[in-house]
Amino acid sequence: MTATAEALHQMSPPPRPLTVAVYEFSDQTGALKPSPNQAYADFSKAVTQGASSVLIDSLKFMGNGAWFTVVERSRLDGLLRERKLIQDTY
Repeated sequence: MTATAEALHQMSPPPRPLTVAVYEFSDQTGALKPSPNQAYADFSKAVTQGASSVLIDSLKFMGNGAWFTVVERSRLDGLLRERKLIQDTY
């Protein structure tokens, strides 16, 4: 564990947890970069995939879980489509 992680974990709790929503980090650079030394079209994104999961874990870790109530929204589109499909079938 790093010194920063230990400091975040040991923070005293707030009067009440803050509710935060974490959405997906989209690649807004517009740069899909081709991978060198590849015989096929393989593009990598300029933004790390899965950054929202790292952020959610960090927020839940802070103050031993007492600082934030995290609402995950990175897969919101899929959830809304599924709910619409369920509504339409009834």
